[in-house]
Amino acid sequence: MEFSEYYSHGAIFTMLCKLRCKVAFKRNKKHYYFDHLKDQKIKDNDDDLFLMSLFPPRRKWLKLKPSLRNDEKGVAKTSTERNMLSLKLTVKYLRVNEPSSAFLKRLDFYIERIQEYFSKGSITLEKPNIIPVLKGKKKTHGEVNICRPLSTYGLTEKIILSITNKFAVDIFDNLFNKCGYAFRAKKKIGREFRAPNHLDAFREIIDFKAKYPNQIVWGAECDMSKFFDTVNHSFVIKRFDQFIRQKYFRKYRQEDLSLLRHILKEYLRSYTFSKHVRSISSDQDYFKQHQIKNGKFDWVDKEFLLEGFYTNLNKTKIGIPQGGALSGFIANLLLHDADCKVIKELDKDSLYLRFCDDMIILSLNKETCERSYIAYTDSLRRNKLIVHKHVGPHFENLKNFWDSKSKLCYKWASDETKNTYWVGFVGLEINFLGEIRIRRSTLKKELQKQADLMLEMKRLLKNEKRKSSPSSILGSLQKRLISMSVGRVDLWNYEKYPNEMSWTKGFTIINDNVHSRNQLKSLDRRRSLKVHKLKKFIKRKYPEEKASEDKDQDGDTEETRFQIKHYGKPFSYYYNVLKKRN
Repeated sequence: MEFSEYYSHGAIFTMLCKLRCKVAFKRNKKHYYFDHLKDQKIKDNDDDLFLMSLFPPRRKWLKLKPSLRNDEKGVAKTSTERNMLSLKLTVKYLRVNEPSSAFLKRLDFYIERIQEYFSKGSITLEKPNIIPVLKGKKKTHGEVNICRPLSTYGLTEKIILSITNKFAVDIFDNLFNKCGYAFRAKKKIGREFRAPNHLDAFREIIDFKAKYPNQIVWGAECDMSKFFDTVNHSFVIKRFDQFIRQKYFRKYRQEDLSLLRHILKEYLRSYTFSKHVRSISSDQDYFKQHQIKNGKFDWVDKEFLLEGFYTNLNKTKIGIPQGGALSGFIANLLLHDADCKVIKELDKDSLYLRFCDDMIILSLNKETCERSYIAYTDSLRRNKLIVHKHVGPHFENLKNFWDSKSKLCYKWASDETKNTYWVGFVGLEINFLGEIRIRRSTLKKELQKQADLMLEMKRLLKNEKRKSSPSSILGSLQKRLISMSVGRVDLWNYEKYPNEMSWTKGFTIINDNVHSRNQLKSLDRRRSLKVHKLKKFIKRKYPEEKASEDKDQDGDTEETRFQIKHYGKPFSYYYNVLKKRN
């Protein structure tokens, strides 16, 4: 396995096709809004415009034959898979039939330029663009909107980092412990070839509970505060150097490992939290540009000083880009030592799982649970990482327990009144009886998305450049809510549709119980309520809309089209998560 295989012409072309399909998906989402306005066009950024210039226009993409739209079992492929195949076949067709196309010359020249960066080793990375993403509200003297600093690199840097990350993940994966489930290499899992995900991690908890159905289990959880913003750059390079000195890496070319190290150092050089984020945290003009009032980037500078980790934060290189391609690999690289320390303390009746910076320990033995938790947190402190203060082994009440991100050492038992009845990990919870439900915070986020979408449609109704009728906007809200929740389901494919690019795709592991039923049915009710609220708003604000006016081509009046359609089970959260599999 050589680095050059990852930046071959075909590999870069496939990556560019994926990025182009993402742009198409992003533009399609924007069309939901701009199609309702007069003389409004989608504003693409420079990178998206350049990327689109490397391929034929969307209207020229070939339509797939029915046989190509389904997989070997006859199940319809996802829209992402269809778009990728269509784009590749289009480029292949035009290479043969229209070889002088201008986009082909631009495409090949750009691929060769990226290859040249790798072959010459002349890779330098510009600092990423920092975008504030609203995380939550923190009340001090006034209301402060706490934001997460999302980093976005330019197109060329993004491609270079994605190629490098794929190579790094593949060659390091065999050395990382199986307990880590985030940012891993693809492998054979069941009948699929894919990377492990959060559902695979949670299945381990299900199997562990099934193995010891009636026994008391002791648990511990640990979460780091601002993990990506607190990573020490020198520790990353130190861990990398320790890895590549192992015999395992002698089978790889020294030039490839040196190039990987160079790009890793460039990635770290391009960003530090104190220099690129902390300096703009108090700049309200910056936050106003992103439509955020009283914005702030929170950090753990006080905790750093209390722990005695640093004396001068301005001179220390700390923090890696959130959203950057290599950040996930760095997380596994840095936390590998903590994984090893925990595994040494475990016995055969214990389970340890880590998903990026979240971890959980389950054991039949209380002392084993406590020892392994201490081993984990000690390793984090050696890496100068801040741990959320834990509750336990005795906590005041269950609210105190659930509000804390780190927990030691709780008793997972059948008595709800005195002990912890539910255990949570990666957005899901399982009780002592094996019933699974969605975590409350995860449920709230989905409900907030529904509310945000309705507010977006209200703003659209108030827009002076609106060209669509209120009934069209109402229908658009309903369709978008369905697409967001269960995907682009239709009556002819709902039984086999894989729910791609939807919320329900991430919760197929939930079993049928009173808790999950109530949660999913509440999501369906709230979704319908959002549509009804918008309908009431339209009737109250726009009484001039007459039923007798503006008949459409089918002879339906405005009043007929204004009626809310009941789509039924194929489009519900409840059916797609719980009932379809049965």
